[in-house]
Amino acid sequence: MFASIVAAFHLLATVLGLVATPDPAGIGVAVAIAAVGLLVLAAVAVGLPGSCDVTAPHPRRAIDISTPLAQSDPDAPGHPRPRAPQTAASAA
Repeated sequence: MFASIVAAFHLLATVLGLVATPDPAGIGVAVAIAAVGLLVLAAVAVGLPGSCDVTAPHPRRAIDISTPLAQSDPDAPGHPRPRAPQTAASAA
C-alpha cells in the first residue's frame, strides 16, 4: 500500500517535471516537506480565532438554578401595543 502511494507521488512529480529521474530519496524529501507544510497550515488554522462573534457569558452574570428569571414588562418602551380593543364590539 505504501509503495503504491509512493509510486503515485513519484508519477505525479515526474509528470509535473519536479523530478527528472526516478529518485526515491527525492520523493521522500518532497513528501516530508508537504507533510510539514500541512502541519503548519493545520496549526495556523487551529490557532486563529473563529469568525463568529459568540462570546462567553460573564462569570459573575452566569445563570444559576436559584436565580429568578427576569419578567418582561409589557409597558416598557419598545414593546408594541395592540391598536384594536381586546374584545370585538358587536355591530348591532
